[in-house]
Amino acid sequence: ERNLRGETHHEISNCGTLQPGQLLSCFMTVQLPSFCQEQMLFSGNRTFLLSICGRVYTNALKQHLCKQMAVQILTDVDGAWTQELKNHCRSVAEHALADGFLDVAQFCYAILGDLARSRFLRNASRPAKHSEKREESHEDDPSQGPGDTQREAGKPYLLKARLAVFNKQFSVAEAILSENDDVDEAIEMYRNLHMFDASIRLAVRENRDVTQMKVQFHRWLMESGQEEKAGEAALRNGKDPELAVKCFMDGGLPFKAAGAIASNEQVSFSPTLLASVAAALSACKLHERAGDIFRRLGDTEKAVAAYRKGASFKKAVELSREFRPAAVAEIEEEWGDWLLERHEPEAATLHFVEAGCTRKAVQACLRAKQWKKAFHFLQELRTREGEEAARPYLLDLAETFTAIGNLSEAQCCFVQAGSCGKAVRVYVDAGLTERGLQLAAEYLSEAERKTVVEEIAQSLEEKGKLAVKQR
Repeated sequence: ERNLRGETHHEISNCGTLQPGQLLSCFMTVQLPSFCQEQMLFSGNRTFLLSICGRVYTNALKQHLCKQMAVQILTDVDGAWTQELKNHCRSVAEHALADGFLDVAQFCYAILGDLARSRFLRNASRPAKHSEKREESHEDDPSQGPGDTQREAGKPYLLKARLAVFNKQFSVAEAILSENDDVDEAIEMYRNLHMFDASIRLAVRENRDVTQMKVQFHRWLMESGQEEKAGEAALRNGKDPELAVKCFMDGGLPFKAAGAIASNEQVSFSPTLLASVAAALSACKLHERAGDIFRRLGDTEKAVAAYRKGASFKKAVELSREFRPAAVAEIEEEWGDWLLERHEPEAATLHFVEAGCTRKAVQACLRAKQWKKAFHFLQELRTREGEEAARPYLLDLAETFTAIGNLSEAQCCFVQAGSCGKAVRVYVDAGLTERGLQLAAEYLSEAERKTVVEEIAQSLEEKGKLAVKQR
């Protein structure tokens, strides 16, 4: 800055941080003497000059006020690069690229070690060079034949398309090529980028034969370990579900293979392929899916077994009713047990009833607090298995009815369980002594009635209820 003010007759006003437009005017009016440039380079102020170069826009670059200086600074850097210097170098590359100076951008990326970008820009700049010096470009790159040279020389839009690809604007590149009726170049662009789906889409749009392209796409996906994408492409592009299933199986994706089979019910798949899919699904504990495959194979027994393992009891019952009706009751009972384990006793009750398991139906009703339904099933249990089988459940239900104040239902349960004395005590404890004595007279023998009355009287005496005891 001292040299700028002291050695030249121009002065830069103090305007704070210079913007690109302001800096451009400075470059247009201030000419750096050669000794000033040499002094700043010699003193190591490369970062300052490079920072200026990175902020200069098109006009300054076109007049080469900054481009050559930036290249010289980068070339003369010795020793390790600082992060700040790298950032400025990348800034110069971006501005040069935006203004069409591909050789400067290529050089900057090469200095930064980004050889892929540098090589891409070198190849992208060929069409522009061909248009200017066709013969000279051919001599520089002998690998490119005269036909390619002439082809690209007549297509200046290729540079725009390639720069769009460089910026990952693939749709823009496709639009540029399509506007210039160069669909072949667009298809080749997508193929080089391994975007085969896009190339096939474009070819189909132009009514091209895509058979060979699909084969190449499938081969590349399989060779690169992308079996899932290969299967999806076979379903989407080739409409070949069996090939898709094979791809999914090769990729260890039996679930997706089963999905492809299920969505193509009209297709006749190889039995060997279906069996391998079912086995893989069973190994992955996807039993319901395996059951679907076994069912499609016509192996009803294995299908039902797979459904039961996968707790898909509805499908197991439906299939058994059609082919093995005798197994339905067993499956319904298993279904009810499974629901009880999942704390769904109300739903389990229905399946126990279907299975004819009245005892389990009663237990499920008691757990679900469906007391009246439990009493109804207990009547069936008494009829089927006798009073002794129902007695424990009747006593439990009677205690429950007593606790919630339903004394008439409690009386029925006690009487059916053969414990009329307990019903009498319940009435007396509830203050319904007359009703309790009436019940004792109705259901108990004289000896039983005397024993029960004495026990109740003794209990009332202990509680201090002498008047009730006297009665």
